[in-house]
Amino acid sequence: MRVTLLTLLVALISSQAYAQSSPYCLKSRARSHAEAALLFAPRIHVQALRYPSGFEMGPTLNGRVQLRVGGSWSPLDMWQGLRLLEAGTADCSLHNVDTEAERVVRYAPEALLVAAYRAQASSLASSHGERETLEKRAEQRLRDNVITVLEFRDFEQVVMALNKRQEEVVGIVGRLKAEGIESPPSNLNVLAREHVEKSDALEKKEAAVRAFAPWTLRLSGGLIPAVDREVDWYGWLALSYSLGGPAYVRHERRHRAARAEEVRTARYELGPRMDMLRRQIDARVAQARKELALVERQLAFIDTTLRSLGVSELANISHARDSLTLERFLAESEHAFLLALLETLSPLGGESHASGT
Repeated sequence: MRVTLLTLLVALISSQAYAQSSPYCLKSRARSHAEAALLFAPRIHVQALRYPSGFEMGPTLNGRVQLRVGGSWSPLDMWQGLRLLEAGTADCSLHNVDTEAERVVRYAPEALLVAAYRAQASSLASSHGERETLEKRAEQRLRDNVITVLEFRDFEQVVMALNKRQEEVVGIVGRLKAEGIESPPSNLNVLAREHVEKSDALEKKEAAVRAFAPWTLRLSGGLIPAVDREVDWYGWLALSYSLGGPAYVRHERRHRAARAEEVRTARYELGPRMDMLRRQIDARVAQARKELALVERQLAFIDTTLRSLGVSELANISHARDSLTLERFLAESEHAFLLALLETLSPLGGESHASGT
């Protein structure tokens, strides 16, 4: 009765757990519950035994054949079933962490730059209307023979470069959104640490499933129907232990130690791949800081030149001012990109990891 109630309780809990699970977790938990169901429930069996003549075998059906109907149940199987359920949950938890981390690693560096691309797209979009106005003014100057075709061509190339960059950035943001990446990860260190912790937790749960592998404990019993007498019964309790148990335990410990080392050091594991990504981030941060300094110098030069041109309405000066304004739009978009990039990447690199931030 207790076993039946426990089985029903497990089934109820599992059905509630399935309700909000990912497909992988549904698969993992379904497999663990399927195997646990066999371990929780008792086994029934039917035996037909024929004993040699002269052997007293108790109640029989036709003189020599004895029929037995019974069942068996093992508390160790039940223990293993419970541990299987826990292992299925741990496997699901590990998969959820690895899915997020794998997506970051797979789509890096663009996944890490999504905020920077979005900032650049916003900067370019804000100048789009003014760019169109400047382009129309340049076309009018060309018609009025105020500027040469070559000057207009140079102006148009900057406009086209800005428009092309805007379309590229919008496309990148849209593609990342389609991949489910709308914001950069908050902390690679947390993902890497959770991977190690949940990998170790899964390994412990799986080891618990195998903990009593050398042991067997089974309670069996049943009925013996007969023709000429009352139905009798039989039963036994069997406990056994494999002599290979000590060696099994030693190898299990070696397995767990090897797996822990694999998680920490193997190049294909998530932790080492995250370490490599952090080194790449550090290199990109150093490069971005140098680029930002150059862009800020460029912006300062453009602003100084624009001030020197003043507000003169002379056609050639006006065209030069519009050309510088276009260059400023491009530099502003790069400046917005680099600022957002540094804000995103600086906390994720190896330097912040080493300092514990």
